[in-house]
Amino acid sequence: MSNFPFPWWDKTITIFNKIVDPSTQRITWQKTYVNNCFWKEVDSIYNMGRYGVSSLGIRVETKEIICRIPKDKRFVQKQLWRDLEDKSGKFTLANGDIIVLGRVDDVIDEYTSGQRSTDLMAK
Repeated sequence: MSNFPFPWWDKTITIFNKIVDPSTQRITWQKTYVNNCFWKEVDSIYNMGRYGVSSLGIRVETKEIICRIPKDKRFVQKQLWRDLEDKSGKFTLANGDIIVLGRVDDVIDEYTSGQRSTDLMAK
C-alpha cells in the first residue's frame, strides 16, 4: 500500500510509447512502468436523441478512465522526447501511446502476429 501522495495513489501502470522511425516509418514500442499512480474507472449511461442528450433515443454506455501520474524525473515533454537519440529510461505521453493498468510483461511488435498493439488492447 502506497502513502504517496495519498493512500489511494497505489496503482502501477505500464506506458507503451510508440516510436516511428522517420526514415523507414518502422514502428517500435518502448515500455515503462510507473508506480504510485491514481486510477479510477467511471461508467456513464445516457440517451442520445436527435438533438443531443435526451430521455429518448439511443442508449449510450461509456467508460471514462481517470489516470493521474505523479511527477517523475523520467518524464520528458513529447517534443523533446522525439528528438532524443537514446530514449531508454525516459517516457512521454502522446497521442497513439498506450497506458495499461498494472505491470504488463507483454512486448509489442507490430510485425509479429499475436504481439501487435491491437492484440494487447484486445486482451
